[in-house]
Amino acid sequence: MGELPDEKVVRRLAGPSERFVSDCPKALPSDFEPSSKDKAHTPVLVSVWDVALTTLQQAESLSPPAKRLSFLVNVTEVRALKGPNVYYDTYVPPTGAPAVSPRTGGHAGISGLERGARTRPEWRDLLARMSELAKFEPESRTLFCPSA
Repeated sequence: MGELPDEKVVRRLAGPSERFVSDCPKALPSDFEPSSKDKAHTPVLVSVWDVALTTLQQAESLSPPAKRLSFLVNVTEVRALKGPNVYYDTYVPPTGAPAVSPRTGGHAGISGLERGARTRPEWRDLLARMSELAKFEPESRTLFCPSA
């Protein structure tokens, strides 16, 4: 599990469940909150994809159907938050057996986004700052974001 180099860009797939149509092109703090699957990983890693190694279509095909909005985040900017970092990670599909293919080689994870010892306001602030770094990827436009 190696660190991604600075200036790399990663893709975070999110779902539209808590989003109003007018907010579609904006990442929400909850888009970076570790899922129960993320929390099962040691260390806790919020799933992302290296855009240089995995296309949007490949990442979508390997993610739950509800995750159809894509946000791009620069690794250097993530590290500037003083705590989170980004690492390559072996993609493990729902079947449980590690998948090895060109499209899964770009799987990575953002560490340091779990609540841990932070107070709830500190943690929510970190997730909000993380969401402010994210830029909407227009190619991920869906029926949930008709005007995006």
